[in-house]
Amino acid sequence: MNRKAAQQLRDQRYQNAYGLLDLADDYKQWRASNQSDLFPPLPEDRTSGGLLEWASNPTEAQYAMAEGFFNPAMPAMGLLGTIGGPLAYNAPMSMIEKARKLKAAGKSDGLIAKETGVFLGAKDGKARWEFSDADAAYNYDKVVEARKSWIKENLGGESFDPINDAWSVKLRDLYDHPTLYEAYPDLQRMNVNFVPNNGQTWSGFYSPSEKSISIRGDAGQWLEGDKYTGKGILAHEIQHAVQQIEDFAKGGMPEPSFTNSIKRMEADDVLGKEYLMNELENQLAPEFDKMQGLLGEAKQRQIYDTANTLLEYSRHPDITRIQKHVRNNNGWLYGHQDDEVARELLRRSFPKKHRPKGERANALSDYAFDVGQYYKGLLDPELAAKFEKDTRLPKSIEKAYSRELNKQREILNPYHEAKQAHKEQKAFYEKIKHENPFDIYQRLLGEDEARVVQKRLQMTQEQLNNEPWWMHWNDSGMDFAPQDQISYTQMKY
Repeated sequence: MNRKAAQQLRDQRYQNAYGLLDLADDYKQWRASNQSDLFPPLPEDRTSGGLLEWASNPTEAQYAMAEGFFNPAMPAMGLLGTIGGPLAYNAPMSMIEKARKLKAAGKSDGLIAKETGVFLGAKDGKARWEFSDADAAYNYDKVVEARKSWIKENLGGESFDPINDAWSVKLRDLYDHPTLYEAYPDLQRMNVNFVPNNGQTWSGFYSPSEKSISIRGDAGQWLEGDKYTGKGILAHEIQHAVQQIEDFAKGGMPEPSFTNSIKRMEADDVLGKEYLMNELENQLAPEFDKMQGLLGEAKQRQIYDTANTLLEYSRHPDITRIQKHVRNNNGWLYGHQDDEVARELLRRSFPKKHRPKGERANALSDYAFDVGQYYKGLLDPELAAKFEKDTRLPKSIEKAYSRELNKQREILNPYHEAKQAHKEQKAFYEKIKHENPFDIYQRLLGEDEARVVQKRLQMTQEQLNNEPWWMHWNDSGMDFAPQDQISYTQMKY
């Protein structure tokens, strides 16, 4: 099978909703006759999970892209659309891998997104990319009319009220979106349930257990106006379905039973981070002692070098020309102001003006000598003897200490990261612990992300290109910055 034939068969598979399993078989058959010995076989586990794990192999995925089974193009930044992840069948795996490498290299999330089209800065740490909803059509009127015609022809006098009757339709019939179904083939078979308005406050919700979307009957017909159109509500709930597939951070409900569990989760996270911080502190106790020893020795070395410099200055033939250098080396005195000798030396660093030059020179020489000798008295005798034997140049010694200290800081870095994470989590919990259920619901990363998809349905192409969804915390992007969102991946409802 050549590339063109493979592409045609792929399109046919999607059109007929055969999905990932059939497409994987097609690829397996094609590969069996083309370079079959270059890659490992498809997994025995032929569930969607097993096949997706196989497809996530970067080498395999890139090879399949090259032969037309995947879309290799980088996602266009700023296009309106659903936010997908690496489990999407048409995910730009090469760009996702590149983004992860750039992240590991310390590049910023914004720079990575501009270069690859992949955003790694969400609070749940998952890779995201945006694919266009521009070709999506919301066929509510068409579906309603078709249903009315069928009822009239087959059930005679039966009537159909799309607002007040309970009825269901497959997502593929209600929402014509080839790109979405190419990414997540199973979604096209999902049920969308329209339910009568019995006083409920919600417009729609996604059920992870039923794998279905429910929309309030009177909300489904909202075709014009702001972001809360029937299409907008549907796009919002589809994003929740994508979150379930990708194990992104989830949405929720503004109900006290749910939001209280979220608060407890955040409180538990404070305790968990505190436990980790304490455990690391205990485990790294010897390393902390070593760090303190290194810092102490490095400080002693600096004092030793400064003392020798001042003693050398004291013998300078024209010391008045370097009086600033003399005074610039008295900094260690300020840490010993509880000592009368140190206080007296600090007072002597500001002598009376208008002294004769010879008198000034003698005073400066005496001052440099006395401070140098005072510094010698601050040294540990064993370390002083060690320093005396060290014949390396001061710059070489300084670099050696710097290397050792950097190495030790790296060892201790996990503790400092854990300490900072605990501090931030504690501050965040203090901020949200008294918030009402609706405010907690609004903070959920899954809800904020779904609102982004909903908001951007109304934006012009120019606006979309100028305002990538991940860049702004405003009307075209998230309502909350990542540090102010609540992220969880386990469904609690």
